[in-house]
Amino acid sequence: LGLNKRPDRVFTLFGVGKKLDNKQEVFNWLRFTGKYQAKHGGEDSFPSSNILSLLRSGEKADAKLALLIQSVKQVRDIKELGRNMEKALYSEWFAKKLRPVHIRKLLADSRGSAPDVVKQIVENYAWRYVKLLGEKLTKEELEKLGPPLVVVQGLLKEK
Repeated sequence: LGLNKRPDRVFTLFGVGKKLDNKQEVFNWLRFTGKYQAKHGGEDSFPSSNILSLLRSGEKADAKLALLIQSVKQVRDIKELGRNMEKALYSEWFAKKLRPVHIRKLLADSRGSAPDVVKQIVENYAWRYVKLLGEKLTKEELEKLGPPLVVVQGLLKEK
């Protein structure tokens, strides 16, 4: 398969959207997507937000997506793509004003999510949330919140 076909066309051509439970199929498509990005100028040639849109389907789509991304980050040759997808998903959640407590609930309500994986995703999102918050607030507002570690710990304790 040549690298001139756009990943969204390959996704449709091979019916990857119908096989989202088959991680190997998804991983193979992600490998293709990573190679496409490398050949065509990086992340801008096919952004992670496009990848998320294609992979999002059905109920609890964001929960399934977060769990899939966690798996992708464990695979050596697509790990970087997984990190980019994670950043894109977390940025979307932040834009929707979802706090880590919302993500914990979203993942807890999802079938098949192991508690340690849920904990890892929520912790990662809490750190990203604080980073994105830091980019949005003024210096004075940030000082009122306190050190990032304290803010993250507070977010993780929310019920």
